[in-house]
Amino acid sequence: ASAVYFRKKPRDLNLEEASLLAGILPAPEHLSPYRNPKGCLRARASVLRRMLACGYITDGEFDQVASKKQLPRSMLTQGGGLLDGGRETQGGGGPAAIGVPFRAPYFVAEVLYQLRGLFTDGEVLHRGGLQVHTTVDLALQEHAERILQEDGARMRLGEDKGEAALVAMDPHSGAVRVLVGGRSYAKSPYNRAMLALRQPGSAFKPIVYLAALATGLVTPRTEVEDEEIVFRREGDQEGGWTAISKKDRALRVLERREEREKEREEAGRRAQRLRMDHERTLRSHREAAERCRRRLQATQRRIAEYEGGKIVRKQSYFDSLLEESSLLEEELLRLEESVPTPSPEIPQLERRSMVRTPAPAEAQASRRSRILGRPAPRPHSSSSAEEEEEDEEVSDREGDYCPQNYSREYRGVVTLRQSLAGSLNVPTVKLANLIGVDAVIDMARKLGIRGKLPYELSLALGSCEVTPFEMAHAFNTIASGGVCSRPHLITKVRDSANRVVYRHKASKRVVLGRNICADMHRMLCSAVTEGTGRAATKGW
Repeated sequence: ASAVYFRKKPRDLNLEEASLLAGILPAPEHLSPYRNPKGCLRARASVLRRMLACGYITDGEFDQVASKKQLPRSMLTQGGGLLDGGRETQGGGGPAAIGVPFRAPYFVAEVLYQLRGLFTDGEVLHRGGLQVHTTVDLALQEHAERILQEDGARMRLGEDKGEAALVAMDPHSGAVRVLVGGRSYAKSPYNRAMLALRQPGSAFKPIVYLAALATGLVTPRTEVEDEEIVFRREGDQEGGWTAISKKDRALRVLERREEREKEREEAGRRAQRLRMDHERTLRSHREAAERCRRRLQATQRRIAEYEGGKIVRKQSYFDSLLEESSLLEEELLRLEESVPTPSPEIPQLERRSMVRTPAPAEAQASRRSRILGRPAPRPHSSSSAEEEEEDEEVSDREGDYCPQNYSREYRGVVTLRQSLAGSLNVPTVKLANLIGVDAVIDMARKLGIRGKLPYELSLALGSCEVTPFEMAHAFNTIASGGVCSRPHLITKVRDSANRVVYRHKASKRVVLGRNICADMHRMLCSAVTEGTGRAATKGW
């Protein structure tokens, strides 16, 4: 009471404050300073008279306190300022320092915060005397608090377990029955149930399966292969992903290499054809130059004979020889300067054909090793940078998403029910890729999750950040058979005159079919009876 009214420890109360608390103890409701301030003052006066009669105070002390006709200001501001401050600091400015001031402190602190939102003008709050009816199940609330405290006291592998939070709701009405925001309110009044953003991890997987069941494309008995796989984004950021399994990737690499071997052979044949064509052209060119050279030499001999007088002809004959010699010299010069060169394509083709084609036995060993995941024996000759880039296209590269199961093992073909029960990552991501990430996000919004959700396949494994309250709301909708009820902590509020100034209005909407929720309920039960949640059955 001293913490609620005055934000003090009992030993720090002064005479006025102590006498007020002692006076209202016999009838706290009837003598409430908010509902009956005059009666509260009369009760204080009665306590002071008895203290004076018993000798606990002097006449001067009695007169000093009894002369005050108003209650202390801190007592009139609803709980000594507990309604001040935001949700992050609600109740943290004093009560935590002096011990927990009331039962179910995290629940009450959230109620006080929500009251500020209900009565924004502040007049109703500071007038005091409110009767706030809440949804809390006090027995469950305190049991949950005790469990978290006891669990937090135990070490795990020699380390502190850290903080925890717990939320429980009525699936039919959305009434919050339990709200625990931490292991100890006295140590930390920060309400993690409402404020702490954490990655839900595998707890997000049921939302993916719900979204898939809602499409009608799958049932709990639908089979999917649990295997090592890579997802590669196609196109822009909003594009889809292409799934490539390890076996498919190995076969693709082998097919690419076989295609390259064929390309090398074709390149070698084409280089050989071009080389032979060049040799034929060069031979023809040389023969033409040789013929031109012989004709020039014969013409030059006849010119020499004419000039030596061995040939007696007309001048026109000599002139024709000179002209022919000049033409032949020009032709020979042209032929010598225009020697055919090999095609520039030949060196490129020859380089492409230099990598040795593996023998059939070697190719078969490579194929088997790829499928089994063992490194294949490499050929002695080195591949080109271009080939390595092509191999990179079908192997892991930047931007690829490669989900793995927690155990790093893969079970082969499983049903969706078995996949959820075993919390298998790969089938879950495959399912999200099948229906589209946008369908998963849409389902999360329908279930009440309002935080930022990344457009990534990793969302299927809970890579987003949500509060425990949001996750409880989502699972509450599943438990209710697909009816989403607005969560609430306050049912109604009465003022000091006993008038109802607020009453909660139920808000319900159907977001899922009952059959879909029934399927999901059975799948979640499988997780407890035969899957990763079997530890939850202990003690029940």
